[in-house]
Amino acid sequence: MKFTARLFAGALLSTTLAFGTAALAASGYPNKVIQVVLPFATGGPTDTIGRVVTMEMSKIIGQPMVIETRPGASGSVGAAGVARAPADGYTLLMNASVHVIYPGMFKGLTFDPMTDFVPIGVLGTVPMVAVVPANSRFKSFKALVEHSKANPDAISFASPGKATLPHLVGEFVKLQTNSKMLHVSYRGTGPR
Repeated sequence: MKFTARLFAGALLSTTLAFGTAALAASGYPNKVIQVVLPFATGGPTDTIGRVVTMEMSKIIGQPMVIETRPGASGSVGAAGVARAPADGYTLLMNASVHVIYPGMFKGLTFDPMTDFVPIGVLGTVPMVAVVPANSRFKSFKALVEHSKANPDAISFASPGKATLPHLVGEFVKLQTNSKMLHVSYRGTGPR
């Protein structure tokens, strides 16, 4: 994990420096603390990857990187704050891929996810999986879907919150399979 985190941090730093502006180069960037906004609840995959990568990046660049957790509305609360920050490279957003579909999810965004940000790197991937207890009677995804069709809302699926990627994937499965499953929304991946 440590090697992978260093690899990601090095790639992100290289990308940042390669595409940095002349003003940043002239100022000796980075020469002060960098704020990193993690827009999901503590303990989830975005938060965990963000913390590991931030720690390694801080070592590489020789400047402190302070993490601020700003969860809410599928990461858009933290993204809105970063969009309002000065575009000087000292406020970074480590968001999930759901960032690019905000316009389709929310009306009245105070920022444009496509034009108010510049992507500088991919830090990791988190696969979407469906799991059941080991002693479940469902031995395949197909069996679970068929049961949900025959027994509306008898099957539930959880997500870290409304409009998060796991929630949207669950809704997509329901649409594609014409099944009836109940969505259970939590307050993040980490919190119980």
